Amino acid sequence: VDPDMLYLQDNIAAIAQRIAAPLLGHIPRLRGTAAEQRSAAAACLDLNTLTLQSRKTYASE
Repeated sequence: VDPDMLYLQDNIAAIAQRIAAPLLGHIPRLRGTAAEQRSAAAACLDLNTLTLQSRKTYASE
């Protein structure tokens, strides 16, 4: 992804609106070692969204 991409937030919002799946987070361009990058990327994700989504699915059955 181009680090100087114009309208980044607008593009993220448009994609999130069009995909029928929860947005787990936005991982920015990361620096550091591979291990540091993995740790930083994981910190950007909200996996609770998946748990909430699962509960809604089971509740509607």
